[in-house]
Amino acid sequence: MELESILLPGIEAKRPIVIAGPCSAETEEQVMDTARQLAAKGQKIFRAGIWKPRTKPGGFEGIGVEGLAWLKEVKKETGMYVSTEVATAKHVYECLKAGIDILWVGARTTANPFAVQEIADALKGVDIPVLVKNPVNPDLELWIGALERISNAGLKRLGAIHRGFSSYDKKIYRNLPQWHIPIELRRRIPELPIFCDPSHIGGKRELVAPLCQQAMDLNFDGLIVESHCNPDCAWSDASQQVTPDVLDYILNLLVIRKETQTTENLNVLRKQIDECDDNIIQELAKRIQEYSSLYTEWQQNDETIKKIRVHSEALRENVSQCRLTMQQVSSAKEQLALLQNAASAEQKRFEVVEKALDTLRQERSQLLKGKSADEAEAAVAKREKELTHALDGARLGVETSHNRLLGLQGEMKQIAATVGELQEQQKKIESPEQLPEIIKQQQEDNLNTERSLSAIEVRLLQQAKNKVTAELIAKELAEKQLIAERWAKLNKLIGSADGAKFKVIAQSYTLNLLLLHANKHLSYLSKRYKLQQVPGTLALQVIDCDMCDEIRTVYSLSGGESFLISLALALGLSSLSSNNLKVESLFIDEGFGSLDADSLRTAMEALEQLQMQGRKIGVISHVQEMSERISVQVQVHKKVNGKSVLTVVG
Repeated sequence: MELESILLPGIEAKRPIVIAGPCSAETEEQVMDTARQLAAKGQKIFRAGIWKPRTKPGGFEGIGVEGLAWLKEVKKETGMYVSTEVATAKHVYECLKAGIDILWVGARTTANPFAVQEIADALKGVDIPVLVKNPVNPDLELWIGALERISNAGLKRLGAIHRGFSSYDKKIYRNLPQWHIPIELRRRIPELPIFCDPSHIGGKRELVAPLCQQAMDLNFDGLIVESHCNPDCAWSDASQQVTPDVLDYILNLLVIRKETQTTENLNVLRKQIDECDDNIIQELAKRIQEYSSLYTEWQQNDETIKKIRVHSEALRENVSQCRLTMQQVSSAKEQLALLQNAASAEQKRFEVVEKALDTLRQERSQLLKGKSADEAEAAVAKREKELTHALDGARLGVETSHNRLLGLQGEMKQIAATVGELQEQQKKIESPEQLPEIIKQQQEDNLNTERSLSAIEVRLLQQAKNKVTAELIAKELAEKQLIAERWAKLNKLIGSADGAKFKVIAQSYTLNLLLLHANKHLSYLSKRYKLQQVPGTLALQVIDCDMCDEIRTVYSLSGGESFLISLALALGLSSLSSNNLKVESLFIDEGFGSLDADSLRTAMEALEQLQMQGRKIGVISHVQEMSERISVQVQVHKKVNGKSVLTVVG
């Protein structure tokens, strides 16, 4: 690959070569304002996207050709070189016509060799710097292939742009840098200048500065950075654009290292590294001391916390003890209430006893009235003896009476049982002549009992048989229920009172069979189209095989396409015949005039093939080519006064 310098007049041959400007040209005011600020910061090359290939439709896809006039105005007012991205040959022609100084090929375009070749063909005979971004996927050969295609078109002022590679991992970078790929590109093509696009790699403006420095450390030749006068209001990629002031600050902070290092430089670097190590060690020692202080403080606080926990546990125990005491107090209150009730009852009982005692005292007073102490004592003793004797006598009498009563009750029961037995014996002895009848009656009762037992045994046998029969019936019922459930499911799927479901299924089956025959005939008419049933309906849709199997509705077909589809359906209907039904005639009314010559010839050959199969084909057409190939014709000749004449030819 033969390469030449991409530097334009007035651009210094030092790193980094900077290309800066907004992601996309939005308005003339935005473009001019950004360009003026960049020019004031000393930038020489302005960039702006005129056509923006977006991942999904509906986004801002660039201002278009109108923006090229704005770039011409930037070049005229500020003296900066202008550059933009191209994706098609038309873009190339428009940019060359507008005087764009530098072109670059985007990552999505690089991934498509056909698009790159189209751009290379459009650039033949043109001497303009062209930069090629890496493809979206990490494929070095595809990147080099795009450069070779443009080189083969005669362009020698080429460069590469490293903008990172797409990945599902978006944790840090929008596009993974994978620096080893551009490094390998530099090894393979040493003289090729390589630019870094930190905006697209980082995806965030805070990553632009470190990525720029990393690119310089890896000996990249230049930077292409997105810069906007008001990044937060940008119409595309707002988060990765910086203001011209920020860009100037980033560029001023860059450390540009030389490619070769001397031993002295290495010694200086080693000394600097040693100093850095010492600083790090001191910082680590300081951190360790701080951690020790924190640990000591933590231990002290931990002791305090332990004391607080012990105090809290003591408080919890005291609270529990208080709750227990309160429960005991509550229980004591309940016991007090019970005692008060018992005391009240005892008080009433005491009052009763006291009244009885007063009564006894009165009786004693009456008994002892007018007597001496000895006499009174003797009288009391006598009275007590009399009462005790009377009480004992009463107790003895009660016990004797109770025993006698019990004995009498037992005797009464025995007498009653004996009387009952005697009465039964008396009944039997009083009528001995009735004994034969009684015996006969008893025998009849026994016979009836045996008959009842036999009937019960028969019923038990019949019940056993019925049980076996019931089990058989239950088994048969279960089988019938399974069959009924199966039919119920089938009824749910295809059955309905009006037969609508089965009708739709039958129509769908017939439609599929019709489409099978129609597609066979359509393959002879045109291999581009294929008919298909719209899922869930009886409608049709067309698969366009030449458009990557795009599905189209029948309403989007042109006149010629509609005729081919209609003819294929008619031919399919003619093939959809049983042994008892055959479609012998096919009549087509007009529609041939909308076909091109190839389609018309194909349709005529299909009709002739049907006619050779014995079917009659009739058409109404004003197409001369058809008239020449139809042997039997009914010609209509216009006459005056609204009359016509029919002539049969052939």
